[in-house]
Formats: sequence, structure tokens, C-alpha cells
Amino acid sequence: MTSTFAKVEAFLRREQWEAAVEMLNRRGQFRDAPKHLKPLIHQAYEFVCRKQAWDTFEALPDASGELNDRKLVNAWNEVLFAGFEPAEQRRARVTAARKHVDTLDRLHHLVQRSTKETTLDDERRIVFVAEHLPRGYQYSLRPRVERARQCVKLVARLQRALRDSAGEVAIAQAWRNVVQGQCRRFIDPADRPRIELAEKRFDMVESLDRLTDDLPPDQFDRRLLDAWNDDLAEGCREAEAWREAHQQALHRKGLLDEIGLALGRQDDTALVEFVEDPALADYPLPPTWTTGIDVARGRIAKADALLSALENGDRGAFLDLFDARIIRKSPDRFRPHEELLSDWTCWEVLPLD
Repeated sequence: MTSTFAKVEAFLRREQWEAAVEMLNRRGQFRDAPKHLKPLIHQAYEFVCRKQAWDTFEALPDASGELNDRKLVNAWNEVLFAGFEPAEQRRARVTAARKHVDTLDRLHHLVQRSTKETTLDDERRIVFVAEHLPRGYQYSLRPRVERARQCVKLVARLQRALRDSAGEVAIAQAWRNVVQGQCRRFIDPADRPRIELAEKRFDMVESLDRLTDDLPPDQFDRRLLDAWNDDLAEGCREAEAWREAHQQALHRKGLLDEIGLALGRQDDTALVEFVEDPALADYPLPPTWTTGIDVARGRIAKADALLSALENGDRGAFLDLFDARIIRKSPDRFRPHEELLSDWTCWEVLPLD
């Protein structure tokens, strides 16, 4: 036994720590070692244990991410590494890893505590805690955090659109993004009526926004009237900008309807009056109407000339212009000259017999 401790002491004196520990381990016990060797034996074991722990620690990659950070934290031995220069040079990295692990543990706690009925505040807390992790950090809860972050962002965008009265399209689009992101349960029920109104107005406002000044006037009016909805336009800021144009389009539609009726009953006076309304200036009319309008204008011009001949007492002009059909179509115009018209017709137009 004394011989064994002599060999151990020789290793210890030469600081051959690993050889000394190996021999002590083979012996099985060293409590009966001489008192003067015990501090050296303790130093030997401390050296060997630290070396083994450090070799394990050094074998870990210094990569960022949850898996490696947890391994770094678990492999760190404060008792053995404190004051050990190579380890001290890595302390800052381990401290950062420990902070990441603490954050991850908090995240796991929050996620485990949350359910399908999680509130928006729960999601915000998850996002807030995750913000303490480095950008691009890889961890197992990253997909869950990204879902929370997406919901918080989408809900905030909708709330901002509602608060700032951003408009129907912005509100409706923000709501659709919330639905698509499966975050609708986080929306305050009190906001739903305003959202539903924006949804109803969406198509109308989108159609109005697509109208451009380079469209032919008839196409512009048709699309504007097709898009417009009086009930939805009431109180709608975007629609209000088109209200005057809508009134003009309605007025022109009314004129076109009247022109069609006047053509049908051959009411020349009414027809020309509607056609010459300033609202129809440069407005394209159906080609099938052109001939009828020209004929009506011609008949009115002849009626004007015939009346002028009567008023001026010009029998020759009256005879040249006489057309009983024109007189029959405008009886009210010729009634003030009924006596003269009858007299001239008898003497200038009808055969003597």
C-alpha cells in the first residue's frame, strides 16, 4: 500500500495528474492516503475532471440556436471552469446562451398555458418574449411565435384602419387578411358592424376606383351606374367623391330614355330639345338614332321657315315650303296663324276647282 502511494506521490510531484488519478482509480480508494498527499490528490482529480468536462464542452459547435445553446448551458460547469482561462474566454457566449434558454423556457411556459381560446394579450406576450431572441435565431417554438406575430400584426393593422377611418377598401382588405391568417377570434365584436359595412361597400368602391377619364363617356356612365348603390353610397367617403358624376350620369340616362321615347312617337320638338341638352355635348349617341334625329331637325327647320314665311307675308316662300305633314306635326305652332294659313292654302296650294 505504501509502495502504491509512493508511485502516486511521484506522479503528483511531477504534476502527472492523469497518471496519478488512473492509479488511484485502480486502487479503488484513497481516503487512507497520507495527509500531506490529499491536497495534491484533490488537485489531480480537479484537473482531470475539468479536462474531461472541458473536452466535452469544446466538442460542441459554437453555433446559434436553441439546440446548441441548451447543450452549451448543460455542459458548462461553473465549479470547474471558474478561473480557468480557456473557459473564461467562452463565458460571455455561455451567458448569452443562458439568457436565450431562459427566454425559451418562458416561451414554453406561455405556450403551454395558452389554449385554442388564447386571447390577443396572450399572443402579444408570446411575441414580446420572443423579441428578446436574436434575429434569425432557430428554435422549436419559432412557427408558433410567427403565428402569434402575424396575428398581432394583422389585428393591429385592422384596428388602425378602423381607428383612422382609412376607407372601405383598406378596412375590408385588412379584415380579409385577418380571416386568412385565422385571427378573426381576436377582433372585438363591437367592430364587426363597421367591418361588415366595409365588406359590402368593397366591390362598389373598387369598381368606382377603376373608372378613368380616358373611357368613352357612354362607357364611363354605364360602369358608374352599374357600380353605384344608393344605400351603400350613403355616408361613404369614397363614393361621395363620385356623387356629382353619378348625378350627371343619371341625368344623361334620363335624357337618353326620353330621346328613345321621342323617336318612337316622332315628337320632333321634344326630341331635339333632349338631344341639345348641354349634358349630351360630345356624348356619343347610338348610330341607329342619327337618321331619325337628322330628319326631326330637318322638319323643325322647315316648320321654322314656313312660319317665317307666314309672319313675313311671303306667299312665294310659303308655296315653295308648303308641307301639310309639317303643319300636322306641329299644330300648336301654326295655330296663331290659322286664318292666314287657311287662306293661303286655299289660294296658293289647292287646285282652283
